[in-house]
Amino acid sequence: RIVMSQRHITNQTAMAAKPALIIGVDVGGTSTDAAVLQGTKVVGKHKHFRASSSSLTEGIEKAVRLALQSAERKCEDVSRICIGTTKFLNAIVERSPLLARVHVMRLCGPSTRGLEPFCDIPADLKKVIKGFHCFVDGGYEIDGSSEITKFNGESKDIEEFCGKINSLKEARPHIVVCGVYSPKQDKHEKDLRKVVLAKIPNADITLSSEVANIGFLERENASILNAALRPLARRFVRRMHVAFQKLGMKCSLFLTQNDGTLLQCARAKMFPVLTFASGPTNSARGAAHLAREELEKHRKAIVLDIGGTTSDAGLLEDGFPKQSAVAVHIGGVRINSTMPNVFSIALGGGSVVKGQEDGTITVGPESVAQNLSKEARCFGGSVITTTCVSVASGKELGGNFQTHEKVSSIGKEIISATQKVVKAMLGDLVDQVRMSEEDLAVILVGGGTVIIPRDQNGNVQLPGCTNVIVPDDSDVANAVGSAIAQVSGRVDTMISKPQAEALAEALKIAKERAMIAGADPDTIRPLSKSCLPIPYMPGTNNRVQVTVVGDLKEDAQPKIRDLKDDDDDDDDDDKDYVPEKEVRVNKVNPSEGASVANKGTTTIRRDEKKWSLPRILSEVDIENISIGCNFLGTGGGGDVYLAAVEAKSIINDSKQNIQVISVDDLKDEDMVVPVAYIGAPTVLIERLPTGTETVEAVRKLEALCGKKATAILPCEIGGFNGVAALTAAAKLGLPVVDADGMGRAFPKISCYLPFIREGNPLTPMVMMDHHGRAEICLKADKAEAIDEKFRNVLGKMGMAAGMALPPIAVSKVRSDCVLKSFTLAHKMGLIIRRARAENRDPIPALLGSKMPCKLLYEGKIVKVIRDTSNGFTIGRVEIAPLTNPGDKKISSAEISLYFINENMAVFKKGNQIPIATVPDLITVALTDTGEPVATERLSFGLRVSILAFPPHPHYRNSYALTKVGPQIAPIPELQNVTYKSLFDERDTLSE
Repeated sequence: RIVMSQRHITNQTAMAAKPALIIGVDVGGTSTDAAVLQGTKVVGKHKHFRASSSSLTEGIEKAVRLALQSAERKCEDVSRICIGTTKFLNAIVERSPLLARVHVMRLCGPSTRGLEPFCDIPADLKKVIKGFHCFVDGGYEIDGSSEITKFNGESKDIEEFCGKINSLKEARPHIVVCGVYSPKQDKHEKDLRKVVLAKIPNADITLSSEVANIGFLERENASILNAALRPLARRFVRRMHVAFQKLGMKCSLFLTQNDGTLLQCARAKMFPVLTFASGPTNSARGAAHLAREELEKHRKAIVLDIGGTTSDAGLLEDGFPKQSAVAVHIGGVRINSTMPNVFSIALGGGSVVKGQEDGTITVGPESVAQNLSKEARCFGGSVITTTCVSVASGKELGGNFQTHEKVSSIGKEIISATQKVVKAMLGDLVDQVRMSEEDLAVILVGGGTVIIPRDQNGNVQLPGCTNVIVPDDSDVANAVGSAIAQVSGRVDTMISKPQAEALAEALKIAKERAMIAGADPDTIRPLSKSCLPIPYMPGTNNRVQVTVVGDLKEDAQPKIRDLKDDDDDDDDDDKDYVPEKEVRVNKVNPSEGASVANKGTTTIRRDEKKWSLPRILSEVDIENISIGCNFLGTGGGGDVYLAAVEAKSIINDSKQNIQVISVDDLKDEDMVVPVAYIGAPTVLIERLPTGTETVEAVRKLEALCGKKATAILPCEIGGFNGVAALTAAAKLGLPVVDADGMGRAFPKISCYLPFIREGNPLTPMVMMDHHGRAEICLKADKAEAIDEKFRNVLGKMGMAAGMALPPIAVSKVRSDCVLKSFTLAHKMGLIIRRARAENRDPIPALLGSKMPCKLLYEGKIVKVIRDTSNGFTIGRVEIAPLTNPGDKKISSAEISLYFINENMAVFKKGNQIPIATVPDLITVALTDTGEPVATERLSFGLRVSILAFPPHPHYRNSYALTKVGPQIAPIPELQNVTYKSLFDERDTLSE
């Protein structure tokens, strides 16, 4: 069913009173769009293509003026103007010289010092915005009530820091205050702000708790960008007031933010970072509004926005775009502000069409972009684009465009082949967004919709889409989305209550925040709710995320103000700081390097025959090893990203060597100390490692043994602990042995191979927290007792600590450990990164390598179930086969994946015998990028490949299987399962 909606604009002059007008404005890379709404109807619009000689504000002023003219309305009829802009995003990406220098004060006590502020910000941006930083006593533990250390406003650290800032004589110093767990408890941040303002009265202070959510490094980064942008934000808001004053406007003025809701100008000047993703969000919101009649019976729909260079697709839920569950990169900086979950492909109206030697046609990724009217054949140029093919097929572009006769030279074969490719690409893009068997409506918007093939009746043809909606005014959907923006309140925190109570508490807080922002309390409704148990933590501890929305109260609309001569914003022309092409927001690959800016600048070795793990690791080697550690983490083990950033900082900033040696380099009398972090990986996301936990644990162990360590060994190679062992060794001035104690990640100490094998001591063991407090185990009769002892103490240590295991003899490393673990991880990462660099599919590249690896299944996640028990996250994921672009519905689930922190087993639906179980390594990776996915990030709609690798032979005997076999998981389906490996006994990842 193809629905072509018609605008029904009536001019009933007999109406006693007309609804006030709302104007929505979208400032894009090449044009500024304005839409005038009266009630729910679009009564006027204008698309202004900005000339290089005009300023951004001139473009906005002209678009609004001409949109009002087209509506035949006056300025006094307007009650509200809402602006969506990429100006602040562009300033970060372009490294604008107008960005402010930022200083950072971190409230963390002795913790969270392993990674300094600005540590993962690209060097070119750091050069522009980096100022001083200091560490201050304060911050909270995960419960939000226990202080890491007491806040001391008279500390020497604060005094010295403020003295440095004052010595700079900056007109307005920009300072970020970031406290551990401040989104849960912000008292220390507010206390420090008062102290600093007393010493630096002209300081402009950003509190991280007001900017972003749980995730310390990402929140601090977002706060730094926010502080750097404040001068630009004040200037932009001031100029908007001036522009609309010239038009005689007396209405209220708002900006739109990342979640598609309103941001008052006063808050926009304070929090410009909240506007980064307003463009794609407004597009989705506008599409939902324009197609509202057709969507009355649909809670969900897909928006397909086709532009000049790319096509973006996202899922609408209750009229709002679904938000991304992962961190994003903004100009190479990893942040965790709310962003829409948008899928993009390189296909647009300017995409270049080329014929290949084998007779096939390729479309994109090359594009003429904003030069379409100069270079495309349909306008007299020489390049064949998708727009040219559409014109050649008989379509009219509309508007004032005059096509060139050159387009007639495009043959029917090229037209037919191009249309097939375009249909397949768009059908595949839409399928990525779908998350259920439901036949969702697809709303088409954007200026590039002309490239979509249509049948003889003019109906749009999209594979697998039976309900396609092409609304009127779709070319200004972004501006419409700005005009209809509501007010939101959001909570992202950790609450130690049962899930129902935790959600109720978060919902109450979110409603209060929405009302403070100006929402009418009678219109507030929940938009999204999420409550996930925190793994490894006892009791009822949940991460809760709630968003509510409501309509703006009429009395909460501040009017456009008259500016006075003493306003503090300068008046520099901003026309040079708008890019020629649109800037895109990139999702993060968690195990990639520290920043997007560093990608593509590294060298990938080409000759596998000459390949070997370097003895001294470089930043590139850390990237490779990080990817491999994520694969070997089998869904658990914690996020490698933080450990990788610290390792790169050691190499680049501390100029220390990270050295990996073979076990053959050791003498028999040498003392090798295994290390690991123990506890909840979720805690380390917010309370960053101090960087000394495992170091001090090793030193304490050395004192107990009366002997110095010679080398370090990771307890497990999988996940965070694999890379963390490298940083601990570097700080100790020791090498790391190319081996580990598991060959993967496991949730318990009792799974450590030397504890399973005979002849290895269980003690002494040392656990050290961020305060330098030690817990020592000198005697134990079994490994399970140590596990229980340490986990019982972890609560007093903030749920995460460093650990040094009993020294292991060199002979036992050879016989009882997994050898060449880092070599394997490095090789895995190298294969994946090489495939990406050469535009090849990473998963087939890994399967085609010489290492034993099997593809168990490839499909799409259609269901996720999670629960918590005894501090472990237990769950099941159901996966359906990938559909062909022409299929109308997603197939039913065929595969069930069970996990308990790590992936445990894979079953075919209806079968009691599993396809694979532990101790075989089961890894879930994104099919397109080869990026391993942690169990806590498994979510609806992800396209994944399930891979299996063989375990170390020591795990395959009957005794070892009692420790690591399928029965160790408290999952009923696994209790009667007998382990049978997918691999031959000779297959091993250690060789």
